[in-house]
Amino acid sequence: MSLYFEWSKEGKNSGNDQRYYFVQAKEMMDVTLDSIVEILKLDVKITSTMQKVLLDSKVNLKIETGNPSEYSVHTEFFLWRNNKLLTTENIALTNQLGQDGKIKTLMNTISLSWTDVLLTPGNYTYTLKARRVETVEENISTIQLKDRALNAVVFLH
Repeated sequence: MSLYFEWSKEGKNSGNDQRYYFVQAKEMMDVTLDSIVEILKLDVKITSTMQKVLLDSKVNLKIETGNPSEYSVHTEFFLWRNNKLLTTENIALTNQLGQDGKIKTLMNTISLSWTDVLLTPGNYTYTLKARRVETVEENISTIQLKDRALNAVVFLH
């Protein structure tokens, strides 16, 4: 069994049917309190019924705490197709202890993957979003996102 992909630097192949789509960013982005932040958005065109779209995403996360020794954080990440939630991923650290009087920096990579089966041809928008769950949060100064990517591979019949 072999798998064949064609694409150019823009994430498009040279034929009529595009198979590979991507969007990426490396600028620092804040995840603010009391809001859902749109991280990345990707438009995908489906040309026939029952096509499968393999979605992969990655987000580098940086969390900085305040000076107190105890901290808690909970951040949710969402992958949407148009207005339908496909999957979620969470990072939660509750009642953590660190050195008193020092700012703690936590780094993590969040990955979301999903295979979407689309019943009808058309244009679909995939969106990666994040939010801070402030009911759990304690002594967190900032939550930032750095390198992030959203990729889609459309399998043609």
